Amino acid sequence: MVFSQSFSLFSSRKKAPKTRNEKPTKQKPNAKKKSARILLLLPSKDEHIRLTLQEAEKYAAQKKYKLAIQAINKGLNAGLPTPKLLTQKAHYLAESGIYSPPRRSGKN
Repeated sequence: MVFSQSFSLFSSRKKAPKTRNEKPTKQKPNAKKKSARILLLLPSKDEHIRLTLQEAEKYAAQKKYKLAIQAINKGLNAGLPTPKLLTQKAHYLAESGIYSPPRRSGKN
């Protein structure tokens, strides 16, 4: 009797369910463990600005200014109207020829 009690403590066998509603757990011998769910965090405001500018610079390096402006517009529409993004958008607009700054006349 003592042996069976101690053996049951150290046994790797699953015990029978205690209630009718409780089902025994079935494990396959080589079952993979479920991985923990990864919580995706949204980037911070500064990180989002940095990623937006990085994407725009990638397009500008290829002389695709319209795509760079669209990338900056996505950042602006996401609620990030910062001076950095607005200044960079103005720069790309001037580079693309879509917008040119007004020329001053010689009259004073």
